[in-house]
Amino acid sequence: MKIYNRMFFNIKNIGPNKVIYFLGLKMSFDRFKLLLFRSRFLKIDNNKIVFVNFTNKSYGCNPKYIAEEIIRQNLPYKMVWLVKDPKKEKQNFPPNIKLVKSNSYKALRELRSAKFWISNSRLNYYIKKGLKKRYNQVYIQTWHGYLGIKKIEGDIANKGYEKYICKAKSDSKMIDYLISPSEFDANILKNCFWYDKAFLNVGYPRNDIFFLSEEEKYNKISEIKSKLNIPDSKKILLYVPTFRDSKTIDVYDLDFDEIQNALKERFSSDYIVLAKLHPNMLKKATAITKKFPNVINVTKYPDTQELLLIADALITDYSSAIFDYMYLKKPAFIYANDIEDYYKERGFYLDIKNLFAPIAYTNKDMISNIKNFDKTDYLNKLEKFIHERNCYDRGIASKACVDLINKIYKQDLSEGKSKDINIEYYDYLKKYLYVLDKPENHCIKSDGKNTNKIWQMWWQGEDKAPELVKKCLSSVREFYPDKQIIITEQNYKSYIDIPDYILKRYKSGEICFANFSDLVRLFLLTKYGGVWIDATCLLTKMIPSEILNSELFYFKNATWFQNPKVPSEKLFSELINVPSYLSTMTTGSSWFIVTDKPNNRVLVCLMNLLLEYWMYEDYAINYFIFHILLTLIIMNDKKSREIFEKMISENNRNPHLLQMMLEKDYNEELFENIKEFSFIHKLRYKNLTKAQINKNSFLNYLLK
Repeated sequence: MKIYNRMFFNIKNIGPNKVIYFLGLKMSFDRFKLLLFRSRFLKIDNNKIVFVNFTNKSYGCNPKYIAEEIIRQNLPYKMVWLVKDPKKEKQNFPPNIKLVKSNSYKALRELRSAKFWISNSRLNYYIKKGLKKRYNQVYIQTWHGYLGIKKIEGDIANKGYEKYICKAKSDSKMIDYLISPSEFDANILKNCFWYDKAFLNVGYPRNDIFFLSEEEKYNKISEIKSKLNIPDSKKILLYVPTFRDSKTIDVYDLDFDEIQNALKERFSSDYIVLAKLHPNMLKKATAITKKFPNVINVTKYPDTQELLLIADALITDYSSAIFDYMYLKKPAFIYANDIEDYYKERGFYLDIKNLFAPIAYTNKDMISNIKNFDKTDYLNKLEKFIHERNCYDRGIASKACVDLINKIYKQDLSEGKSKDINIEYYDYLKKYLYVLDKPENHCIKSDGKNTNKIWQMWWQGEDKAPELVKKCLSSVREFYPDKQIIITEQNYKSYIDIPDYILKRYKSGEICFANFSDLVRLFLLTKYGGVWIDATCLLTKMIPSEILNSELFYFKNATWFQNPKVPSEKLFSELINVPSYLSTMTTGSSWFIVTDKPNNRVLVCLMNLLLEYWMYEDYAINYFIFHILLTLIIMNDKKSREIFEKMISENNRNPHLLQMMLEKDYNEELFENIKEFSFIHKLRYKNLTKAQINKNSFLNYLLK
């Protein structure tokens, strides 16, 4: 077979393409375009935010400080960050931020399914691959340049940036909110960013760090210096130059030995020098800093703002870092030894020669500027500059951005968008229906043992279960002592074989426990038949014999219970988006399932679909994927539909009556009445604080 595959048929991933070799022919497909096609019906998760920092950089700039504010407020958002190497970057991120490899298929999928995008740079790479913002997604562009000296975007469109500009225009069309740090910036961005929508005039989130209280600043500085192994007592000069389009390194020629001597003479302290090169110069950073034996290369340090915070003085050239640093009101110097060349290459928005910071064109000028630094004159010019350009930074930008996100999120909630389970789920999952043609592929041969048992599961073992779960498991044992089998992590291999890729994805977190449990019950029921009962179900009567001997049984949702006939697809499409039908969109519940023999057609089909889904997907597009696929099977497989229409109809609401009473005072007459409505009761073991406090509650009665 291997020889056949190699000679006649083979599939390879080569770069961005999927290449198929067949009988000497070669066919190539763009994998990103294939993914885009597959992901067109991914459900947008209103809780998900994808962060982009210069396409694939670490935890820094404006996106970091928005994420930090979300964490500080303990908000329930799922945060995803696109980085070059998730494994290496893990140490730089809080544990509640998911890292995904940038420029990957997973990254594109995350962007397609997230409600919010937050980026400080263009999404040109993904646009090139076909990314388009969907109608109800929100794109917040924070940008990264502040009161820029150098010209950007449309203002350099005639200088060899044509391909970039084309994608940049597409990016601007998708932006919903653009952050502006000043009135000056907003006026520039309107013209050069091809942007005519809303500005967030709140300043830059990354600059909030400069507005901390003195005590917070002191603690933060100590923390950062500790990470860099710099003593608290040491003074720091930070060198932060920008890049040149020509990629030349000759311009980085400062004499730091002389500069350190000058700083000591002027400020009566010894200074160590840190050099943070522009991200575009990362590959050349080592070559540049080698020229300065006494300089520490911190180019790979993820957060420039933290370096600015600990710096006691700054040297830059045409970088916007000087406008972040100005809020600390510490000495800053400009080194512009190639000013004429840079002006021709880029051009300036500001008259660099008349900024608040002293400018030097040679090393001799720089030494003189340091020795003759006039603090009073410097601060007066700085305050005037901030006032004239109407700078917005006040230390509240991160909160303002999060407030906007919360406002949009709550608006969606009030309109029911986050709860509306859309027809798109069904359309997306229909692509897996080809599996229905060969359900026998995954039929499991039963050995005749353990047939028609009552299957339950508590993965950690019954002895480690909460008291209410123990009570529920005990209630089943009371009626069926010889039939009950409790599946655990220790014994599951004795009963079923779970594919390695499923176990791997479960252990990695891609498959959550609820979805993993869905698969376990299907493996058991298709191999042995019998009854599946969730561990949170209380049995108060014997299971009726007509149910116990059913070809298939599970409790139905309201619409499906009232009419056993399967609705047409057109009717189903109409009902699914009507709010009153939200709880009835799927055929029924999965916590109690009966089949009188192994390899039930419906359950085998469902297992096939789930296994196929997890073969290609790395997360569930919906928590209730089990129920959605089951509904698709009933609607699209003739034999499964016939089984469903013959199934005993029991409403899944009655078994939930006792769950609704757990917090209330126990009443024997009421309890007996509830038991008349159902032989089984679906309970919960979480969020029962009120029920536990009330000594007379139904919960406490059950536990006694």
